Parts: sequence; C-alpha cells; structure tokens
Amino acid sequence: MKEVFCNRNPLVPSVIRFHPYDPWLAVADKDGCTVWDWERSVRLVHFNNQQQPRAARITSMEFVNGHDDALLLIGADDGSCRIWRDFIRTGSRLSSGTVEDSSAVSLVSAWNCIAEMTPSTRCSGLVLDWNQDSLQLLATGDVRLIRIWDVERELKVSDFPTGSENCVTSIHHSPRDRSLFVAACGDGSVRLFDKRCNAQKSRVMTWREHTAWVIDCEWISTDGATNLVSGSLAGDIRFMDPRHPTSVHTVVTAPNSQGMTAMAVHPKANLFACGIVGQHISVHDQEGEVCSTIAYHDGGGILGSKIAAVSCLTFHPHRVCLAAGGMDSMISVFSSDKSKK
Repeated sequence: MKEVFCNRNPLVPSVIRFHPYDPWLAVADKDGCTVWDWERSVRLVHFNNQQQPRAARITSMEFVNGHDDALLLIGADDGSCRIWRDFIRTGSRLSSGTVEDSSAVSLVSAWNCIAEMTPSTRCSGLVLDWNQDSLQLLATGDVRLIRIWDVERELKVSDFPTGSENCVTSIHHSPRDRSLFVAACGDGSVRLFDKRCNAQKSRVMTWREHTAWVIDCEWISTDGATNLVSGSLAGDIRFMDPRHPTSVHTVVTAPNSQGMTAMAVHPKANLFACGIVGQHISVHDQEGEVCSTIAYHDGGGILGSKIAAVSCLTFHPHRVCLAAGGMDSMISVFSSDKSKK
C-alpha cells in the first residue's frame, strides 16, 4: 500500500474515522476533533468536544447519516455522547484550502449515554457502535452492561448484561443480521449476543481464548460466511465461526513477543491491519497471510522516516484505504489504488 496523505495532527490521535463518501478524515485526540481533507492534504476544522476546564477523554467517534448531511457522533469516558454538525461547509473558504472557523460547528444533541460508568486503572472509556439502517446505537465500555439507544427517538431501548467483570473494549453489529452483535472484553473474552432473546439470556456464545486485552473484534466475510476476527495486545489474531465454541484459525502477527497496539478490519475487502509494537503496520488477508508491511513514510515531506508506534487504525468503509495515527501525532492514509498519486 502506498502512502497518499501524511500530516501532523494538533495532538496524538486516539480515534480516527473516514467519512464513507467524501474525502474527509475525522481525527479525535484527547478532548478535541480535527477534520482533514485527505485527498488535498488540507486541515478543514478543529473543535473541542467539551468546553469545561477538565474535558473528558474522547474514546469513540462515528459518522452519522454519511449519505446525506453528515453528523459526527463523539463519545467520551465520562459516559457522555455529543452529536455535531456543520463541521464541513462547502464554499469559498473550503475551496481556498484554509482552516474553517470552529465557531461554525454546532452541537445538535448531547446526553449521558451511560451514567453507570465505573472508571478503573485500565479503562476503555465509552465504546460505541452506530447502525445506520436501524438508527440504533450500542453503548458500553467501563460498565457491566451494553445499552441500546434509539437515537432518532432519543430513547433507551434496552440493557444487556455483559456477564464479565472487565470493561468492554470493542462492540460491533453484525452486517447481515442486525439482531446479533459482538463484544470483546479486557479479560480476553469475546461474547456474542442476540437482541431477540431475554436480556438475561441474550449472551449466546463466549470465546475465552485470548490471554490479553482484546483490541478489536469485528465481522469479516470468509468463503461466503460471516465470521468474526479478533486481536489482542499479545499479538494473536483469532478467527471464529459463530456456530462453533472454539476459534477455527489463529494467526500470530507480532513475533518475538512484540505485541500489538492497534487493529482494524475492512468491512468488505476481507483485510485486517495490525499496528505492531516494533513500529510497523502489517496488512493481512482473510487467511492471515501478510499482503503488505508499512514501516516508513514515503510522503508528506518526511520521506523515508520510520513510522512511530501506532495509536489507532481504521479502514475506509468502501475503498481499500487505511488510516493510521501515530504516537508522534502524525496521521497517514495508505491506499492500494494504483491511480492515486
């Protein structure tokens, strides 16, 4: 994969997301958000998620209504959710390539998504997953439950107990069956839930094969079936079939006990990427074979410099593009598109 965008973010990025249709990249740091045009290498706007003196740490971010007038949903480790609009305006200022005034950004809605948050020494904060089809939001994190919100009606739908004493680190709806969702936990377990069941009996499968904090667990299509792929800080990747109680395939991405710092799964291209402690990114296919290794920058004015430890990764929803944030505050986009310069 070739680096097509590289720039320095105001602070170390913690969460990074592609807009599904426009060339915008939202990058959250400790308490603010910066939106970039990654095709033109232009910073469009930067704004603070909270104005209070001690703002909560941003731990989740999602684009909402990406097909229309996009909104930006931001979750923080105090359990709060905020929805922002007007972070991008078309017009003379945008076309001129200057940074847009952050005062144009407006708050649409804000609420305490989970008041029961119980921060610990090692916390995941607020973990969110947005489903555009159902307009529902899954919310969890440093809490022993998973809460479903109907965002359109601004109502809590239901709570599901996680069955774990540890925090939830990742949560995702099934792309094929909106009744199913998967949650990964800090104790290394991966748990599958079915919304159609009674809340106390909604956990239909639990895998306990990871020995470390699970960084991410997402759905991936393999051989026509929708399976799960999860990765832990120890560097092991496990593929799971929801019909089987044990993993069907295991890949070690971080040799010599280097460990892993970040992970992302492409929703359509059957690829996953891992940020390795040894300061490189490896991209793998659905069998776990390495497709590409990224260790150096080849653009953005820092040609040939080694990438820093990876703080966050994400794939574009529709294109084979990977965005990465580093501990040196650098953000990059890598693409397999041969026509991209």
